[in-house]
Amino acid sequence: MFDRTDVRLRQGQFSLVASAPGVGKSLLATNIAIRTKVPTLYFSADTDEATVRYRACSILSGYPLDQVEATYSEENWKAFFTERLLRADHVDWCYQSDINMDFVWKRLQANAALYGSYPGLVVVDNLANTTTEPENEYAELRGICRDLQTMARLTNTHVLACHHVKGAKESGLYQIGMADLLGNIGKIPELVLGLNFANDNRYINMHVAKNRSGRAGHVVNLGIDYPKATIGGFQI
Repeated sequence: MFDRTDVRLRQGQFSLVASAPGVGKSLLATNIAIRTKVPTLYFSADTDEATVRYRACSILSGYPLDQVEATYSEENWKAFFTERLLRADHVDWCYQSDINMDFVWKRLQANAALYGSYPGLVVVDNLANTTTEPENEYAELRGICRDLQTMARLTNTHVLACHHVKGAKESGLYQIGMADLLGNIGKIPELVLGLNFANDNRYINMHVAKNRSGRAGHVVNLGIDYPKATIGGFQI
């Protein structure tokens, strides 16, 4: 999927995209979901519906986010943006903020019943919204990751989860490795991608921290346009 790498989002596998807040993990997941055209169930527990809608309009139209938000409700723009959003009708968005694995499974089954098969991609954005026991968060995160991996295997979908980092890596300035994942959950996913700011604000760095199906340990620069909510560097 990503240019110049061996990174593929493979059916039946579970992956993590991790970064500090504001670097772009949700933007990357949203761009993948919209631009790959794969039937997708997207749990946007961390981001509200209006924000996702504006981002999607920006990705699909090329107009900056601030212009989309300012004109979205205007009569002469509404039809234009509505038409653009239809280009992402392969994505089934779920905006419930407090989700758990029971809800995720039920929502996945409902999606499969509606469309006749399981989606090719399930996105959980993000893992922190699936925990319910603050005093036992790390153990719970590991259990949720195992459940998501099982979901991928049983349904032959790819499950991608966004996740937080810890310590000094919360600044977004430094490369993300396996030890930087909140809850030390890196042993479970088949693929772990860490994002951090690059020296040039036209890019972010993607460190392939783990890749059971290919090369790992290298860094790829992904082009990013924050005003237009767009990330490049990957191909369909």
